Amino acid sequence: MHLPDGAATQRGGSPAAGHASLGDVATNQIRGVTFRPVAPEPGDDAEGGHALFLALDVADPSRLLGFLEEVVTRFKVEWTSGPPDARFMLITLVGDVSAADFAQVWRAAIANDAPARALLGTLRQADAMHSDAHGRVTGQASLLAS
Repeated sequence: MHLPDGAATQRGGSPAAGHASLGDVATNQIRGVTFRPVAPEPGDDAEGGHALFLALDVADPSRLLGFLEEVVTRFKVEWTSGPPDARFMLITLVGDVSAADFAQVWRAAIANDAPARALLGTLRQADAMHSDAHGRVTGQASLLAS
């Protein structure tokens, strides 16, 4: 998937430390949700389409599984109302969870959610990408069943 320029760092907001908080209480939150066009790779026979971008702040990893219920619900709502040529998804993460750990918990969260698994099965590529507070990518993992 050829991501638009700046896709890895788009967050819809930028708290100084990359964490969201209410007073002194750290919270996990969805910072932004957008669809963006994706151009086909040069020389590739595959079509382009659209990608769903979900930007997340994960300030409290101990509540990740519960937070993922909200994220998976949002994924299903956005996906079903989005462009019909949506074939890609990128979840960007800032906070205290690696992309690999997020992907593992994501798969557990959708294990018993047939609609989410069905929608995910229509994607050509779905990844989680972790970046630090300065926007540097520190890890990436596939959300698709391996």
